Amino acid sequence: MSGSIQGRQFEFPASASRVSSEDHLLIPDIWQQDAIRFLQSGSDVVVDAPTGAGKTFVFEQLVQKGAIRKAVYTVPTRALANDKLMEWRTRGWNVGIATGDLADNLAAPVVVATLETQRHALLRGEGPELLVIDEYQMLNDPLRGLHYELAIASAPPETQLLLLSGSTSNPGLIADWLRRLGRKVELVQCAERPVPQEEVNLDALRQKVPQGVRGYWPRRIAKALAAGLGPILIFAPQRQVAEEIAKRLAVTLPPCEPLELTSEQNSLVRGPFRKLLSRRIAYHHSGLDYALRAGIIEPLAKLGQLRVIVATTGLAAGINFSMRSVLVTETHYRFGEEVRRIRSDELLQMFGRAGRRGIDPVGYILTGADKPRLRDGRSVDLAPNRRIDWQACLTTLQASSAMGIDPRRELEDLNRRFLSAGKLNLGLREELPLRFGHPKEQLTSGGATRRVEMKNLDGEWERLGKKRQIALGEAYFFNGRKWIPAISSPEVLKAVRFGTLCRIPQSQPLKYGRMMVVALFPREEGHRNLDLTKSFRKLLQKDWAEHQDYPKPASHCPLDVLESTYLPRMARMTSGGVPIRWEEHRDEVRVYLDYSEAVAFCRIDSSQRALINPPMEEKLVDDQPDMKMALGGKMDDKPRRPARNWLDLGLIDSRFRPTRRGVIFSFFSQGEGLAIAAGLEDPSFEISELIFQLANLRAGHRFEELPHANGRLGDLSRLLYGWRTIPGYLKRGVPTEYGEGAAEVVAAIVLDHRKAHEFETDQVRAGDMQRAVLEWRAILRQIVHSPDFAWDRWIELRDEAWRHLQKTPPSTNLDSLPPIPIHQMRRLEFR
Repeated sequence: MSGSIQGRQFEFPASASRVSSEDHLLIPDIWQQDAIRFLQSGSDVVVDAPTGAGKTFVFEQLVQKGAIRKAVYTVPTRALANDKLMEWRTRGWNVGIATGDLADNLAAPVVVATLETQRHALLRGEGPELLVIDEYQMLNDPLRGLHYELAIASAPPETQLLLLSGSTSNPGLIADWLRRLGRKVELVQCAERPVPQEEVNLDALRQKVPQGVRGYWPRRIAKALAAGLGPILIFAPQRQVAEEIAKRLAVTLPPCEPLELTSEQNSLVRGPFRKLLSRRIAYHHSGLDYALRAGIIEPLAKLGQLRVIVATTGLAAGINFSMRSVLVTETHYRFGEEVRRIRSDELLQMFGRAGRRGIDPVGYILTGADKPRLRDGRSVDLAPNRRIDWQACLTTLQASSAMGIDPRRELEDLNRRFLSAGKLNLGLREELPLRFGHPKEQLTSGGATRRVEMKNLDGEWERLGKKRQIALGEAYFFNGRKWIPAISSPEVLKAVRFGTLCRIPQSQPLKYGRMMVVALFPREEGHRNLDLTKSFRKLLQKDWAEHQDYPKPASHCPLDVLESTYLPRMARMTSGGVPIRWEEHRDEVRVYLDYSEAVAFCRIDSSQRALINPPMEEKLVDDQPDMKMALGGKMDDKPRRPARNWLDLGLIDSRFRPTRRGVIFSFFSQGEGLAIAAGLEDPSFEISELIFQLANLRAGHRFEELPHANGRLGDLSRLLYGWRTIPGYLKRGVPTEYGEGAAEVVAAIVLDHRKAHEFETDQVRAGDMQRAVLEWRAILRQIVHSPDFAWDRWIELRDEAWRHLQKTPPSTNLDSLPPIPIHQMRRLEFR
């Protein structure tokens, strides 16, 4: 539905608002009955049904019928695992959880888990009676798809499989694959959504908007709410955008019945977020404190207490609540250091959150000019992965070597079990590069790789330096011709939004800053107070709302209040601009802001000098030379097969036997074992220091912006493997999710008992630090539960990991979430 909608009201039955989301499915649909019957007969079942159709209900019916003794229900994210755990425990079920950092009640008949936690058991041929893989379209994921493929391929015959998805267009491919593995499989499909969806063009709504509602999104959301389309779930591309939209809506939308929080809920809410919630608006992203997300925002959303939630696109897969309407604001979003286009199946999943079964007769997809539309959300084909799981291969090589079996034959048998049906060329039969010495020697080789370099202050090219926050007064800026002090270039401060660019009067040497008119002298005699300018008044109001460490500002003030109270606080209002002088110009009070002490992200060169805008270029450089090259051979221009990469990285010897490095690598996922092996092989790297450096392995890009980051583990990894990029394993010589800065934060939280909010910046939030501790604990648990291996350094690392696990409680405490009071269980209608 699109086009002009002349003041149309979208009406809903009054009883709908009183239907509990837990009570909406009492009698299974025909397709659900078929799936349950097939499972009870002993078949594997692949379910293809839209989001919200009730795929999980199939599993829940089996549990309630007592048809299974042991089941593991896997989900893509920890957040979804925690959500399922709380939901099923609320129903009185005996449920356990396994999510890397958290392992509780694993003997329960039902365990909800992330799939990676089941990896080692499945590789050993051990599995539960029923293994449920929710969202099996993750097979297409570039990083985690291999784990999903390996789990399905490794499931023992006595383990039944239940695969659930709503965004694949060729589920028959998966059913055929399982049959090729010798399994009895049934495919169950449901094409219709239980809640139909319609498209609404926001620009076509004709509802009247109150006069005070201004701005692009506030006016359109106000019209949608007036038309009865609330509550609304908005997806924004970045955290900052999500927060800005939510804050703008809270300020400008017409008031509604305030949301009253309990004292327990209030203890979890800090600063302006409390005001947002009182107006029944929230933003939702991974930087938020977990207790705030899982204990307040998500339960309130499920209960219909919030009229608008603005979530980041990247967190869409972790959202387990639906609302009447969904709006996707952009076609691209940020993922780590990349900007990605939203795939059609990702849109389908987001749009699937529109319409609550048993509550909304219709779900609405809100759109507008150049915004994603309902027709853009489509399922996609699953395709065989072009890679193979290296860790599984190394484990197979190790087992075959111990039993004296031909390792190549065993590896080819494993290859045939994958979705690609053995079509991947592992390079096992090709001529191998020449190797000398004992098989346990770990030789590395390289080749030509691309490396980004920058020109330093001396005009020399060197490897691209790390990012650090440095004061502008200590940095240098390249103006296109030469390096100059950053603060003496007008280009550096052009992006600052406060005041106008100017030269600081009487500054020697020349220095640029910003000039801001903050007040006007009264024109009428007898009036002594200054009239604050509108722009300065807005800054004051925003600052006061956040800090409240001085009297609430008015539109007028005496000159002494301006000097003693407002000007000293201008640095925090203006991104670091320090007022160094003020002057009267005609009837204006002008303030000059010096940004010498303001910090900016700079590249650090080899002489520890901070550089802004350094010239950069990508160069082809040689890593450590290949042995064939050293003996006069030619560089092999063919794509490197897995076996060649394993040899080059020192993971196997020339007889296909895993080296010590290869064994350590096989204990971990993706490229994490490569970095851990590099750290263990350096005897000068104290285990007590290495244990915290492990926090960098999954930290991503955000923590690199924190000062004083120690990257020793990353440096060792690059030294050992060069600056190679191998998809899924290495990115410029380090594991793909590696990021420096998390180690120091985790150490401070764990050892010094400091609070996460002490380290918060615009980019790094409390939720990021909680996740850093969580991922660190997950790595420690992986080390502790890895197979035994006779190496003193490895044994010492395991002992240290066990010690820290015993001392450090899990960062996710599900029992501490506040209860929902009765007055928040009454579903509201928003107009």
